[in-house]
Amino acid sequence: MERQLQTLLQKNTRLPDPSQRPVINAVTEGDHFVTGTGVPGAEIAVTLPDGIVVTTTVNDSGIWVAAVPQGTDLQAGQTIYAIQTEIGRGPSAAASFEVQAKTFQPVLTKNKVIMSEGVCPYSLLQMQQADGQPLVLLHLRFGGERDKAAGRCSMLQ
Repeated sequence: MERQLQTLLQKNTRLPDPSQRPVINAVTEGDHFVTGTGVPGAEIAVTLPDGIVVTTTVNDSGIWVAAVPQGTDLQAGQTIYAIQTEIGRGPSAAASFEVQAKTFQPVLTKNKVIMSEGVCPYSLLQMQQADGQPLVLLHLRFGGERDKAAGRCSMLQ
């Protein structure tokens, strides 16, 4: 009789429906947070590339934020996983996102303010990418012609 009851319970026990899969926003190497969207009130378990699991809760706006622990350095090409568990539901399938490389990191190499008689000051900015390749040369002018009588620059229109 006990065996029949066990078989009946197994046949009539329904597992909860799985939760919706969360969304992971773009993650770039060196980021200190992993963010995404999910169902308000749900728990998110984020598995980082080194195996550390960070949990957080989706706020009322459907946004979640998980802090990357100090000592964990996200590198391009690594994969991050997130599983969402909504109240009254089972865990979702895992969402994944591959950590992206930083593609733009300009470095200011020169900033020269040039002043000469009868000309308003301007700045010459030179920037380069992190790998040393030239990026842009900007010539910014702060004013128009110098009004010698007034001792100031007129604004450019």
